[in-house]
Amino acid sequence: MTCFLSKRIFSSQMILRLKKRETVWNLQVIVLVKTAFYLSTYLTAWTAFLGTFFSNQLLNWNKQRSIFFLTTQATVGSYSIWEIILLFWLCSFLLFITIPLCALLTQWISGKEIAGWLYLILITGWNMASPFKLLSGRLYLWYRSFLEPSTFAVGIFGCIGLIFVLWMIGKKQARRKDFWNA
Repeated sequence: MTCFLSKRIFSSQMILRLKKRETVWNLQVIVLVKTAFYLSTYLTAWTAFLGTFFSNQLLNWNKQRSIFFLTTQATVGSYSIWEIILLFWLCSFLLFITIPLCALLTQWISGKEIAGWLYLILITGWNMASPFKLLSGRLYLWYRSFLEPSTFAVGIFGCIGLIFVLWMIGKKQARRKDFWNA
């Protein structure tokens, strides 16, 4: 994703047209948010569509004969399918923004595109191999997340705060960016 953002926006014509370095950063973030919106909508639609093939009920968490009960030893009946779909979309949207935004910021700070790619590879490898998820541990929708909604809400609001902080750091870094080496 960072490669797609860099090639077009860091061209000399685009930089001259945008005039301000902060505008270049903001444009990259806007493209990233749009991409995250489309990817999370696509992922949510396919997950909901394919999930209907595996069960004759959309939501059976209030019954003891469900995977939810087998996993958590509890039942929950207060969630609707639309709330779960919305939460799934929100979590995937925030993850599709946060991790590439960190890679983009790494690329802006280091001045090298390879640094952003290395960040993506390292964070993905860490999240796959380690039980302690970086940047995304509170945003994964586990069954236990629905039993403890307060800790889940902290993860969502914390991620929104992190996105804002990363955006502000990027704006500050953009003021110091030298495009001669880009």
